[in-house]
Amino acid sequence: MEIKRGKKRFVIIVGNFVFKYPILLSPRYIKNWTRMPIQTFKNLLIEIEHNWSEFTFNFVCKTPFLLRTYLSFFGIFNVQKFGESIEMPEGAMFVQFNLLTDQDVWHLADEHTFANKENFCKSDGHIKIRDYGGKNTQAIIQKYGNKIYKNFRFDFKT
Repeated sequence: MEIKRGKKRFVIIVGNFVFKYPILLSPRYIKNWTRMPIQTFKNLLIEIEHNWSEFTFNFVCKTPFLLRTYLSFFGIFNVQKFGESIEMPEGAMFVQFNLLTDQDVWHLADEHTFANKENFCKSDGHIKIRDYGGKNTQAIIQKYGNKIYKNFRFDFKT
């Protein structure tokens, strides 16, 4: 078992499965609940909505670019398949995403998602996105997901 922390969520990796929880449910953030309970609760609801959005997006978008979310307990936690980390410079990834999306990842999506290689993994020799709860990110995936999946090169150089 391994635990990793991101900006908005933490994950527990068990075998071939990843359990994704809102970061505000982590014991590390207990102090936020005592200092700013209303704001913390609002942020928690946003994080739960992102988890739920990720799960429901699986039914709308059928691109193989998605690392599927198999289960969601109303957004409180999600279950995904584990994907192998990508070993390449983030800059090379982001440049390639810009080229494959006619720069829409720069203009339309939140920079956090496509600029952070931890949001992607390698599965079956292809790139897959593991963090796709944001609406702008989902729009990019619907428009370019198949193109990215088919044309992304792990040996790309800038």
